[in-house]
Amino acid sequence: MKRRRHRLHAVVSLLLITCLMTINFSFVTGFSKEVTAAELVQTSNAITSNSSVTEATYNVKLPDANPAAQSSVQQSVYVSDLDWVSSESYWSPSKRDQSLDGNPLTSAGIVYSKGIGTHASSKIEYNLDPGYKRFTALAGIDDEVKSNPEFVKAKAKFYVKADDVVIASSPELKINETYMFNVSIPAGAKTLTLITDNLGDPTCDHTNWLDAKFLLSDGSDEWEPSEPVNIASPQGKVTSTIEHMNGRLAYSMKFNGKTVIEYSFLGVIIEGIDIGERAVWDQAEVVTSSPDPVSYPWIGQHSTARDHHTLTTIPMINTITGMKYSLEVKLFDDGIAFRYVLPPRSADYAISGESSSFKIPVDSTVWYQQNTISYEGKYTKQSAKSVPVGTKIGPPMTIKLPDNGGYAAITEGALVNYAGMTLVAEGNSTFKANFMNGGSWTLSGSVATPWRIVSVANDLNGLVNSDIVPNVNPPRAAIFDNNTDWIKPGPSTWSWVVDGDVSLKNMKLYIDYASELGIPYNLIDEGWTDWAATPDAYWAAVKEVVDYGKSKHVESWLWKSASDRSGVKGIFNRADRLAFFEKAQAAGVVGVKLDFIDGEERFKINFYRDTLEDAAKYQLMVNFHGANKPTGLSRTYPNEITREGIHGLEQGAPPADHNTTLPFTRYLAGHGDYTPMSFSNRMGQSSWSHQIATALSFTSPSLSFGEHPENMLMNPAVELIKSIPTAWDETIVLPGSEIGEVSAMARRSGTTWYVAVMNGLQERSLDVALSFLGSGNYTGHIYMDDRAKQDGYIIENKTVTSSSVLNLSMRGSGGYVAKFTKLDMEPFGGGFLNKRKVYLKPVDASSEIRYTLDGSEPTASSPKYENFIEITSSSVVRAKIMNGEGAGSAVSARFNKTSPYLQIVYDGERSWMDIGGKVAIQTNAEGSSYEIRYSIDGSEPTRDSLLYTEPFTLPVSSATIKAKLFVQGYGDSNTVSKTLHTFEHNGPVPPLPDVYLDQMDWVSATSGWANIPKKNKSIDGNKLTVAGQRYDHGLGTHANSDIVYNIPTGAKRFVAVAGTDDEVNENGGYASMYFKVYVDEKLLSSSPLVGKGMVWNFDVPLPDGAKQIRLSLNDAGDKNFDHGDWIHAGFMNTGPKVEPYTFISDGVLDRSSGIGAKVEVALTPGAEPRQGKQVIVFQLMNDTTPVSIFAIESDPISTAKEFAAFFDVEDAAQLSYTVKVFALDQLDQQLTASVSLAVPTLLK
Repeated sequence: MKRRRHRLHAVVSLLLITCLMTINFSFVTGFSKEVTAAELVQTSNAITSNSSVTEATYNVKLPDANPAAQSSVQQSVYVSDLDWVSSESYWSPSKRDQSLDGNPLTSAGIVYSKGIGTHASSKIEYNLDPGYKRFTALAGIDDEVKSNPEFVKAKAKFYVKADDVVIASSPELKINETYMFNVSIPAGAKTLTLITDNLGDPTCDHTNWLDAKFLLSDGSDEWEPSEPVNIASPQGKVTSTIEHMNGRLAYSMKFNGKTVIEYSFLGVIIEGIDIGERAVWDQAEVVTSSPDPVSYPWIGQHSTARDHHTLTTIPMINTITGMKYSLEVKLFDDGIAFRYVLPPRSADYAISGESSSFKIPVDSTVWYQQNTISYEGKYTKQSAKSVPVGTKIGPPMTIKLPDNGGYAAITEGALVNYAGMTLVAEGNSTFKANFMNGGSWTLSGSVATPWRIVSVANDLNGLVNSDIVPNVNPPRAAIFDNNTDWIKPGPSTWSWVVDGDVSLKNMKLYIDYASELGIPYNLIDEGWTDWAATPDAYWAAVKEVVDYGKSKHVESWLWKSASDRSGVKGIFNRADRLAFFEKAQAAGVVGVKLDFIDGEERFKINFYRDTLEDAAKYQLMVNFHGANKPTGLSRTYPNEITREGIHGLEQGAPPADHNTTLPFTRYLAGHGDYTPMSFSNRMGQSSWSHQIATALSFTSPSLSFGEHPENMLMNPAVELIKSIPTAWDETIVLPGSEIGEVSAMARRSGTTWYVAVMNGLQERSLDVALSFLGSGNYTGHIYMDDRAKQDGYIIENKTVTSSSVLNLSMRGSGGYVAKFTKLDMEPFGGGFLNKRKVYLKPVDASSEIRYTLDGSEPTASSPKYENFIEITSSSVVRAKIMNGEGAGSAVSARFNKTSPYLQIVYDGERSWMDIGGKVAIQTNAEGSSYEIRYSIDGSEPTRDSLLYTEPFTLPVSSATIKAKLFVQGYGDSNTVSKTLHTFEHNGPVPPLPDVYLDQMDWVSATSGWANIPKKNKSIDGNKLTVAGQRYDHGLGTHANSDIVYNIPTGAKRFVAVAGTDDEVNENGGYASMYFKVYVDEKLLSSSPLVGKGMVWNFDVPLPDGAKQIRLSLNDAGDKNFDHGDWIHAGFMNTGPKVEPYTFISDGVLDRSSGIGAKVEVALTPGAEPRQGKQVIVFQLMNDTTPVSIFAIESDPISTAKEFAAFFDVEDAAQLSYTVKVFALDQLDQQLTASVSLAVPTLLK
């Protein structure tokens, strides 16, 4: 036995060392006594000292020590037993062993007998004795603040300084959050200072240093460390070593011989003790096994997951407490997973965190997001060594390893009955496990922590296809009893993000749209409890909507808040949850979207598991929103079909570099409900191709589209959209992909391949080899960026093989999508009225195809495809190539017999027509006897209105088109209406003014959003910029706005170029407004609806004697981002050029039996009549193509005179026909003359 002399301070903690051992201690005073361990502890409590050290010698007799719990003496001094040098505390003085208000120290529900209670901001300084080796404490907010209604404002950061140098700090802590300090004291340090910072708001910041103490030994000379444990993955690609580092349990990890995790600490904090400190094991008891590989069904990046690992179990003993536990380590060929297993005992385990940490190579690059409540943060790219200390991170955190070491990611798996793990940056490229929500919790019985996971791969393809997260979860729960037929992935229509209308009427409309698109689901979001005054009544309304959907072959999902919301009780309580599920099932709902869970407290983590178990009893699929990261729970409970925990379209219009980051960060944890694909207000600067690529790239078996279904029906890529799978058999990340820059994927569903490329912020060219395709030919349908505009495609169809290479050229924030098939279908499902012809498209027309109409698998006896399939009732058409090229390839789509359907589509964005764009009217009545009649003046269409036969150009700058479908055998359809605007009829750019408005003082000026218009600047104070061009003169304002000026003497006309300032583009805004010019309160001129990148030219003659002009900017309904500029606005002292004659016309052609045109020619006031003959020329145009002319020679015109022309055409009803009218002094083939006698007019 060794005899050792120790220094003792205020408290001496003695643990069992060896059976019936006696240690001899002697006081310097000469006192000598033989005592028991209990007596030693009792005596030591009476010994206090600050800077001095008392030496003593005891003879200690230890009773019945357990050899398995042998340990050396651990010496410590509680800080609260010492005198501080100085103490500063906001509000009231710091207190020893009490909270600030004098109560027992309590944080996160656990009471502590020792510690310091203070108020942030605070500073407490102590002298350090040379014998102090470490400082340990648990930091947190005291629970006493919960009696204050503003307790949610409580927050603080904790710092430990040695000689005024910060040696440790916590992240920002809030109520119920704690942080464990375990810090080595630098050799030679003289003072230690404990600091709390209120972060700018001292409300309720009652801060505690709990169980704070100095350790008089670092443990390195008190015990014998165990031999390291070296383990390897099945193929040896991943290796790990478990050993001691500075007296603490640690691990390291390598991949292909290169370091992924440097030595990092392991441990759980139980009753304030880190069980990873001075933990020992017997090498002979370490067990490593190699289970056989297991494959199982999975709905994720691929349809079959594979689990192949080695499992090492290391029985541990913590020599400080004698606690036994096991460390379990699974090594896969693509990563490591470890967890702690605690045996059952009579007392509960009080857990306050872990010391588990991840120290990565210093030159690594990391991507992380900081929202640890709902995980809806954007990702930051940063060098690992420069991540600020204290930064909170919501996993997964993705790592690019230095020296071509590949990629890695840190997250957790099998999170059940535990608080969720986040990470906190500790500096020096180290990230520690942290528990932000309820940092302390109590567990009973046997405890197995979640698995801490580090996945690793040579490339992004390997990282994305890792199965470690589901692998560490248990197999499918018994409740499913091998029956999961009711769990059916599929897309859904969803109104919340596009128009927010969740009325009963709108839900039926969305069901109609879903049926028309062949989409199987519609999601009823928040608001359905407002459909009626009582629960019985609104549940009856839900059933009405659900039944309506079933009649259209569309099933319904139903939203519900997990927490109490808007006076409606939530479902955290199980009785409430079961009652909700029972009513949802009775109403016919097939899935529930459960929202506002928000947090990773243990009770919320268990809510996920318990909810899935309960929902399975009612055969309900589940989508968790306001949720944390997925951890593979859907392997055990496959009815979890998606969850949010992601920054998606609900948060606005994410930039393209965010989208190109997500597949390699957040989606490494599992499925995510991003609600992808916007063609309108949430696409930001991205292109249509990019938006479709989000739907193809972001894994979510239940996929709620973020676009209005009408816009999907109108989109040129509608057939591709209808075919988008939501479950995948295979995913390949293509070469050239890089996090945040470009995401290129090939994904297979059945025998059909899709390529989805999301480009980042910069223009990019990329070559994509199609080597993943099978043998033979494939038909490719390609939708690439239109480089001229973001809302369009260049569409290409071509035959490809596995040796083909695609040459991609993408816009900044652009994309590329393609579909490659052996067998396709046209149309790809959707609605029809009476009958519909369906065409199958094999890559080789000679292939033999068989099909069924009930969705069953075709056989050799099924009908053989010839030319087309005509369906007359709702059907699921499933076809398969039986022989020939592509044998085995199959395709399936649903066709729904629906009500008469009509929609107006057009070339343009929102309500704005493209230059040269056309209007089309679509219907599902193909194959029936029908007519479409329409008007362009907003009048109700009748059977005598214009007959629609082909797309047409808009004949005026603004028009309200109304259309109605007349189908034989059906009643009249509802009228559809669309107000459209075009800049086809914009006037010429006006000349510059003689006097600019910005050089004058206005009489009065108002602007929206409490602003004042600005001269020569935009409303945000930037350089005036419209449609990419900058201007020196003008006025910047915001709708609604009125600016009044006195008209200067001699002014003849007002000129300006009006448009939307480009600064709205930077904010993803969607401007829509009208510019109007009033003179003496009479409207003289107005623009059509103006949006981003659009201008309207004003050249307005001023009446004689005009006094004031008012420039009005009116909101067109969208409110935000209506930043309007009056460019080069001012007055001219000369009037516009006056032609001798003026045309007077009602502007409408007579199309009853041909095309008749009529005008009246009048002498322009103040002009002299022309001498000699005049020629009035009528020119018939079909769009921009001249068809014929009709010329009338006239004697000199001195008084108003009428002229008419008639063109004999059979299809006169077509609006593409217009008539231009000229007045010339001579006629030639070019319709030019030495003198133009009148401004030409256009009749439509």
